Amino acid sequence: WRSFLPLAVLFVLSLAIASPRYAMAQCATENLARTGFASASSTYPSGGYGAARVNDGNRSTALGGPTSWANARETATTPALPATVQVALAASAPVDRVFVYTSAGYEIRDYNLDYFNGAQWIAIAQVRGNTQTIRAHPIAPTSMSRVRVVGLSGPNHQTVHVRVNELEICRAVAATTILQGFVVHFGPGDPIQNVRVDLGGGLVAFTDTN
Repeated sequence: WRSFLPLAVLFVLSLAIASPRYAMAQCATENLARTGFASASSTYPSGGYGAARVNDGNRSTALGGPTSWANARETATTPALPATVQVALAASAPVDRVFVYTSAGYEIRDYNLDYFNGAQWIAIAQVRGNTQTIRAHPIAPTSMSRVRVVGLSGPNHQTVHVRVNELEICRAVAATTILQGFVVHFGPGDPIQNVRVDLGGGLVAFTDTN
């Protein structure tokens, strides 16, 4: 029986990995959403749903209020959709990637992903026909203060509700440029101050006494 133990262990592990309750971390850098404030245009009033679910650090894609936000039903005066959930960052910061987690089996089908630059909302992505539980949205490093998901439609079997389980807003890593140059004017007896250094690429620097 011992020969079957490794296969059994692998089988259990594969179930755990495949389960929506074991979604892997996505941000390779700081997840700015964790220190932000989440709010929504409406929230389903029962079952534990809440805007705060989208930045609580729980990456589960399981269906239900304990793990996600969902919009409220329509009323006589307010349509159910579009519905918005957003995270206001603690401070404006450079971002290079946003991950949207939704509910397995009830994936948000159509949505817009936008960021706020301090003056206006700007599109990151417009997604239509989505069937994935986790969507990655890379962006050139850009300073932003808020990120929102505007839900336009839920899945075909429940179009009037959109669900977002988690938002990860990844801080962009500051780019570091290393310039390699050479001294083009330096000889015996020359002072160290005001030595001309060619850094390449048309860049020139002069040394000081420090």
